[in-house]
Amino acid sequence: MANTVYHYIENYSNVGKIGISFEVIGDIVKYSLKTVENITINKNINCEVKDNLFIVNIPIKIKYGSNINELTEVIQEKAVNALQDMCEITNCKINVKVDGIVVK
Repeated sequence: MANTVYHYIENYSNVGKIGISFEVIGDIVKYSLKTVENITINKNINCEVKDNLFIVNIPIKIKYGSNINELTEVIQEKAVNALQDMCEITNCKINVKVDGIVVK
């Protein structure tokens, strides 16, 4: 069984810690991208922390003919906003990895 890794939110309360699993953070990012057209998230979203920087890797397939630069910028903006709004993660890097195209 794999160990669950958590991101702990700095809480203004003295009652305890709030931890959000990396899996849940990946789900938050995935749900924030539901409205982005012409993409498919084809694998699990990977999260990690290096040197106090929260890194999210989003593997996608993109519809043939779509503007990759525009779509990946939208993906990055939506992911950052979701992480800031829901998890208070402000120091993050969003890597979008286009690893396939879909022809329809």
